[in-house]
Formats: sequence, C-alpha cells, structure tokens
Amino acid sequence: MATYTRDQHDVLVVEQSRARAHAVEEELGVKVLVGDADEPAVLLEAGVDRADVFLASTGHDEDNLVASLLAKNEFKVRKVIAAVRNRATAGCTTAAGASTWPSTRPRSSPS
Repeated sequence: MATYTRDQHDVLVVEQSRARAHAVEEELGVKVLVGDADEPAVLLEAGVDRADVFLASTGHDEDNLVASLLAKNEFKVRKVIAAVRNRATAGCTTAAGASTWPSTRPRSSPS
C-alpha cells in the first residue's frame, strides 16, 4: 500500500473496527472508512464504482470472497485481488474472476 500512496494513487481502506481504522490512518496516512466491506452501500460510499483496483484483505477468506464478488460483478472493478488462506476459497475466488494473494496472516477473531 505504501507504494500506491507514494506514487500518488488514491487509497481508501474500509475497516470495521474504529480503533484499527484510526491506527491505519495514523500509520499509513491514508483515508479510512469505518464499515463492512461485505455491504454494497459501504463499498459504494468508499468509491469502489470509480476504482481501478480493489484489494480484499480481511481476516476471513469468506468476507474477502464476498467483497471481491461485489467489486468485480456489481461495480465492474477491472482488477480485483483477494487475500486467501484456504485453497478451496482460492478456487472459488479465482472462478469468480478475482486474482488471489496467498496470505499467511492468522484469521482474525470474530468481531
């Protein structure tokens, strides 16, 4: 993400946790919208309909799959990438037209 911000791209992070949102904003210096990326209205508010690239990187493969499907199919984002930990989810994500990014980050605990 640092490369995108350094290269003058607009980056916006959608984060459910207010505390994490604040930390991301402070640490990376990017805009953060508090909300659930599985919700079409939140993605629309974030401007996904104008995005060139969408990256879903939550702590849950299933959430990444849903957010990726919305970005790719509902909002027609050209390049969609989803972080995945489970091979079965990776197959579904790829079949849906999104690229996958293997993640070794542990699953986040339920909110």
